[in-house]
Amino acid sequence: MYVLPTNASFCLVLHTFDSFVPMSQKKIKKLPPKEHPSQQQAAGPSSDTLTEEETEFVQALSDTLNQLNDTYIEKEENSVIRVERLESELAVATTHEQLNELHKQFVDFHGEVLLLVHWSILAYTATVKILKKHHKRTGLLVKAPQLGNLLSQPFCSTDVSGARLWFVVALWLLLS
Repeated sequence: MYVLPTNASFCLVLHTFDSFVPMSQKKIKKLPPKEHPSQQQAAGPSSDTLTEEETEFVQALSDTLNQLNDTYIEKEENSVIRVERLESELAVATTHEQLNELHKQFVDFHGEVLLLVHWSILAYTATVKILKKHHKRTGLLVKAPQLGNLLSQPFCSTDVSGARLWFVVALWLLLS
């Protein structure tokens, strides 16, 4: 069985994100539970200030989102460079051995782009689950500039990676 050469770097990224999920769940459990409407009236008008725990949670979530975006953008940039290199190598390949080697490289690259798409979906799903748990626990929506529109985060979009995936498949079919 052939293992993709970039699996190790993806595993590190997943491990970092994987460690964030339990940590965020612990932080959510430390947050005060939501108050019932009768308790809110007795306490007076609600304030928009965040408690220390909420501020810590929002900061940790923002940091993780920034890290996810940076990683995703880096992987995207690397894949653009790599697909251009593979395309130029395909244009000059003449021998059967060169074409076989390119075929292997296209298969590897296809797997890496597919991993990137799946990683993006996993990161988005985990982030949504964390936000839902926070909302369920506190009754508050997280107020952070990065979370204003979660779908606008770079790692949440699979359009570019998906298009690149189909482009690679088309080039790969040219080799067959």
